[in-house]
Amino acid sequence: MKTEYVGRVLIVDDEPFNLRLMSDVVGHCGHDAVPLQSGQEALARLEEETFDLVLLDLMMPGVSGMDVLEALREAGKVPSLPVLMITAVNETAVREKALKLGAIDFLTKPTNLTELSCKVNTLVELAHHRKSSIAEAKESSRQMAFHHIQNAIRGLPLILYEYRLDVPLENQTSGIQGAWVIGRVQEIIGCSEQEFLASTDWFEHIHPEEQPLLGSLWMEALEGKRQAFGARFRLLVDNEYHWRKLAVVVDEKYSFVRGAILDIDIEMSNEAKLQQIDNVKTLGRLAGDFARDFSNQLAVISSYSSLLEETTLGSAYPDEFSKLQDATEKAAELTQQLSVIHHSSQSLETMQLEPAHGGSLSLPRQEMKEFASLATCESSSGRPKQILIVDESLTLAEAMKRILERQGFEVHVAKDAEKPLQSMTCDCFDVVLVSTDLPDGLGPKLLQRASLLEIPVILTSGVHSPAMAGEAIRQRASDYLIKPVRGEVLIRSVRRSIEEGQVHRIHSKLVASKVGGDQLLSDIMGTRRHLSEALPQLHMVYQPIVQAKDGSVYAYEALLRCSHPVLNNPPKLLTAAELLGATFDVGRAVRAAVARTLLENQTFQGFIFVNIHPSEFHAGLLGDDNDPLLLFSERIVLEITERASLKPDDALLHELRCIRELGYSVAVDDLGEGYSGLSSLVHLHPDIAKIDMSLVRNVDSSPLKRDIIAALIDIAHNAGILIVAEGIETFAEQEALRALGVDLLQGYLFAKPSPPFVVPRADSWDG
Repeated sequence: MKTEYVGRVLIVDDEPFNLRLMSDVVGHCGHDAVPLQSGQEALARLEEETFDLVLLDLMMPGVSGMDVLEALREAGKVPSLPVLMITAVNETAVREKALKLGAIDFLTKPTNLTELSCKVNTLVELAHHRKSSIAEAKESSRQMAFHHIQNAIRGLPLILYEYRLDVPLENQTSGIQGAWVIGRVQEIIGCSEQEFLASTDWFEHIHPEEQPLLGSLWMEALEGKRQAFGARFRLLVDNEYHWRKLAVVVDEKYSFVRGAILDIDIEMSNEAKLQQIDNVKTLGRLAGDFARDFSNQLAVISSYSSLLEETTLGSAYPDEFSKLQDATEKAAELTQQLSVIHHSSQSLETMQLEPAHGGSLSLPRQEMKEFASLATCESSSGRPKQILIVDESLTLAEAMKRILERQGFEVHVAKDAEKPLQSMTCDCFDVVLVSTDLPDGLGPKLLQRASLLEIPVILTSGVHSPAMAGEAIRQRASDYLIKPVRGEVLIRSVRRSIEEGQVHRIHSKLVASKVGGDQLLSDIMGTRRHLSEALPQLHMVYQPIVQAKDGSVYAYEALLRCSHPVLNNPPKLLTAAELLGATFDVGRAVRAAVARTLLENQTFQGFIFVNIHPSEFHAGLLGDDNDPLLLFSERIVLEITERASLKPDDALLHELRCIRELGYSVAVDDLGEGYSGLSSLVHLHPDIAKIDMSLVRNVDSSPLKRDIIAALIDIAHNAGILIVAEGIETFAEQEALRALGVDLLQGYLFAKPSPPFVVPRADSWDG
């Protein structure tokens, strides 16, 4: 049976007859068959090309089918790429190994052609649907990001643009996938958006003095010699030259360019005024120096003049004596004028500077140069904030030290990372600035140690590199600065990092206090070591969720357990992960463990509830190529915990829509526990909601609890939401909840969390 979508199917079998037979079946299904006779050829083609399905013979000489499967597993291509094993071997151990490595199914030789045809069509269609869903979700995310950018820069004096370098401008489509520009284009460049995208004619209106520099920078970028640059220039707009600033980034493959053009007229005007003030003050200081010298000389001349007047020489040379007196008087007058200039210039403390967004603003010159204070320079103990600068260039380090010391910071300088690594403790520094160019190669270790001690780190580099900026983000650096750093940028970055560090430390203490985790916080390096040891020891247990109408199993909830001697319970483990920013690592390990369970227990076809932290939800970790649960998404119910941190905005609704399109269902817990539980029904509109255990406990003897639960059930059922009552321990609670209309039941009455998949106790159902 032919399908509408034409997929690409790789067929690997060392037997020519089998290869030709399967190729004919695949072609009859309407798909493109790519037949190969060895595993080595298959790995080479899979490295270069994409396929929707692989039909893989298990037993082949040289590189076997199992070898190919292991290589695909290591490369992270399965289970996103479905692999259907073809084999005459019927050994359970062999099949289990293949399934654990990511194989989707088996076909036994001699192959049933009808079964082969059906499975090929089904698996290709599923692969196509998955790719389409992911592509649509990514495109939707790009659209949303694009609109967020538009809204964010509305009203700002800048434009953002992107276009491809490998396609002529006139051939590029307008929009997110092609060339685009947003912002105040007409005002800043002097042309329309269409004219800006269609040509580079505006470049001809750059001032002749700046054209050569900008032209050479562009040529170096186009020739692959630089990936980013920035420059200030004057641009002719409405018959007048205006100051603009250009920032450009080219991707690593030099296929597209992104840039920003800013209106810096006001900034340049203010800078010129500040320079004038500097010049006047410099002249004033010189005038003061001359005045002091002249005053000293005049004192000497006046003394000699008095002596001459008292002697006969004054009367003997009356003309010369008169000229000397005139010169002395003029010198005294000039000295007075120089003193006035000196005092006037040094009293010039404020000036009128034009603000960036209209209006008039009188700022002290010192404030204009160094910005308003963003944070105090003293710690709570009264000592100045301690800053460590580690840079291979002592000249640059000393320059940064002088800038920060003028702000009241206490600054220490080191030219390598060896001594700081040996002596650094959690309370010795408030911020560390580390150069990425350290010759000893210890910069990353210093960054890691500072992060462990919760000390904010600012990375500095002499070369701008998008890859290095990405690495800084990955290493959780507070900021990434390009040397030489302007004074106001350095001050602002240091103060912001100090504030962020203080907030992070307070947050860590609050998180640790949930489980009495003072030890976790006081020995943060030990906590990191314990967590790295605990992650491989994670395992899942499963508790059944039964139908209220007949006691049959509806689903199982996957619950985290760990055998580590220190992090031996879920609250401690999750607290340690949150303290260290490793929530994603734990979540990834949990989802991988659940996926392995489902692969190993394919006879179970029910639902699985999996807890997910909101940070994972926002990070878009579900539905990407590394999502181990995507293959089972139609059977996965994502139970969102810690929902108070979720903001009910358009981005959240978009994320919910994307994961639902991938097949996932959504559940919330603790319904009835405060506002966040109730608001979840309105904002998240889950498929399933769990009633908080505090309401379930002794519900049979509490009319008030029954009234509350009845109201919650009524609200949920009107919205099409299923209700689960968890924490049931007695038959009386079970009967009361069934009478109220609860859909699903969970608790120790039916089964404790156990290895997969324990059937509920036969005597637990009071039907």
